[in-house]
Amino acid sequence: MLKLLHSIFPIAGQIRLPLIIIEWIVFLFSLELGTIFYIRYRRQTTKIRSKEELGYVSLFLGFSMMILFFIKSDYFSSDITINPYLIWHYGSERQLYLNIGYFSLLFGAFLFIYIVEINKSLVKIKRFFTTIFFLLLIIFILIFFIDFNITGVVSLVFWFIFVSFFIIYILDFIKKAEKKTKLWKSVLKYLISFMIIPVGFFLTTDASINIFGIIIRLIGSLLQILSFSAIFYIFVKLPSLSEINWLEKVEEVFIIDKGGACLFYKSYVDTGTKLDKFLISNAITSIKILLNELTSSKDTGTSIIRKENKVVSIYSSSFLTGVIISKEKLENIESYLRKLIQRLERLYSNVLKSWDGDLEIFKPIGEIIDEIFSK
Repeated sequence: MLKLLHSIFPIAGQIRLPLIIIEWIVFLFSLELGTIFYIRYRRQTTKIRSKEELGYVSLFLGFSMMILFFIKSDYFSSDITINPYLIWHYGSERQLYLNIGYFSLLFGAFLFIYIVEINKSLVKIKRFFTTIFFLLLIIFILIFFIDFNITGVVSLVFWFIFVSFFIIYILDFIKKAEKKTKLWKSVLKYLISFMIIPVGFFLTTDASINIFGIIIRLIGSLLQILSFSAIFYIFVKLPSLSEINWLEKVEEVFIIDKGGACLFYKSYVDTGTKLDKFLISNAITSIKILLNELTSSKDTGTSIIRKENKVVSIYSSSFLTGVIISKEKLENIESYLRKLIQRLERLYSNVLKSWDGDLEIFKPIGEIIDEIFSK
């Protein structure tokens, strides 16, 4: 980090009060986001918890701890260089707390990247960013013990690498959600909001203050508040990360009439070979048995059956019953199944009243399923 010719630290004067209040708000916003992600993670069923949400916990807590130590360093610590200082040839109290803040963010970001790359491969080289960040942490620690006055340079390298990683990470989300317009737009807004954070952070550094004056720190802190507010607003509208790729958990879909006849069947299981009709027939028979036990011609609503590593979601309406067999129980599966059956009932209610057994009329159901499931 560049040293100011005439140090203004600890910050004093008329700008001190509004600036410290704003930076405390930044700290609280980041801490709150980390806490919300943790609560959301804990509320998920153990089998389907998204570890990526736990990664966000470490990232936002790391950022909040950095802001906390920055407040300590810039408002309550001396910037007078002492020779020698503790175990170093020279240094200041402020530089020590700044370094603790840098390390808090680096460690939180490292855990975030590590957790993400455990669950998905974003580039061809396995755990590429995790390895780079780990090396960055080692370099930071070595420089810290050699001369902790120049570790700020490593933090700038960190932002470049982390922003690169995050852009690739979000683009991967967008790619998976490209057919889901609302989700695609939300993820894109999330990326834009997140990118404001490093911009705001750079404006609060000594280098920026040395060029533009202390007022630039105020602008940088306000940008961070704006970013966290946008992230929070967008985040509460997004489904849990475990729900976003819900279709990957679906194995089979059955559409059955009240008489027990299978009107449509679709498998999402890629076995590499065509499914045997006998196996499909057995599966349909099993579904019929379940329906006979759980529903009658007058029953409507959703039922869930759990069996070992399978979950059977059933939604019954006046004329139709939909069944989805999945690997896990997810709210999205129940929601989309209900929408599907309600849509089909509106389209086929008159047909079902006098249906003659011709299955050809139900062939368009496949396209309807693809349309609804892609929203």
